[in-house]
Amino acid sequence: MAIDRTKVRWNGWGLIDAPDLLGDRAEAVWAWMSEICGISPLPQTPACDLDQVELPEVGLDAEILSALGEILSPDRVRTDNAERAFHGRGRSYPDLLALRSG
Repeated sequence: MAIDRTKVRWNGWGLIDAPDLLGDRAEAVWAWMSEICGISPLPQTPACDLDQVELPEVGLDAEILSALGEILSPDRVRTDNAERAFHGRGRSYPDLLALRSG
């Protein structure tokens, strides 16, 4: 079953339109977490836009991409930035921080 990439975050976990479970309580929850865990409050670090992510050139030449398309089907061989960013790193915390920063 293929996932509709337009509904999944390219730079994090979950669906783009997932509900904000903390809502207007977010500031109080993070302040409490800071106090209980003895950590400083979370910095405001919004993710960069996908068009700001620097990606290297595609490493496969057109012949190989074409051969893969024949094996899999052309629509399953993608080299667009969104797909490459989605798969370019893992989903570990360090990977997500790297993705968020571009």
